[in-house]
Amino acid sequence: MFCQHSAKCGSLNYHIAGWSPAGAGRSRDRAHMIYNIYVLKSLKDLRFYIGSTGDIKSRLKSHKEGLVRSTKNRRPLKLVYTETFKTRSEAIKREKFLKRQKGGDVFKRIINNHRGMEQ
Repeated sequence: MFCQHSAKCGSLNYHIAGWSPAGAGRSRDRAHMIYNIYVLKSLKDLRFYIGSTGDIKSRLKSHKEGLVRSTKNRRPLKLVYTETFKTRSEAIKREKFLKRQKGGDVFKRIINNHRGMEQ
């Protein structure tokens, strides 16, 4: 869920233990860029959204503000999972894999195993 404590966490609460946005505040130099895949859960319809980005902080802000067509009517959203990659192609490959698994046992295991690590 997105946080209301902007002074404390920069207006986004990542809800992932020990996780901070890779590349936050960095220049857009592709040679040093980090790519993320992420999974959001809608608290409205309990469905998942899977995406990838080179700027996780900005992308989550866009979701929060309703600027992303796929999620604007499904807010509020909670960030439930992320992975970090060195290349955009690796991130997209993993994003496509997760999208193929969405709703299946493999996807549920990935999300649930990650949640178990948070506690």
